Amino acid sequence: MFDYISVREASKKTGVTERWIQQLCKRGRIDGAIRLGGTGPWLIPTQWNISKINHKNNINKT
Repeated sequence: MFDYISVREASKKTGVTERWIQQLCKRGRIDGAIRLGGTGPWLIPTQWNISKINHKNNINKT
């Protein structure tokens, strides 16, 4: 079982905005991210590493 951190904690850990992390979660770019109750806050696996995300190439307008 994974340990999880909040979007806020992930933001502080990685130096990117909370909103960007939420968007990555919504787009399925963070493996293992879950949303409590389907509409609640996102939970990010503690082992997630921001370096796997290439920011400039991941701006997909939906």
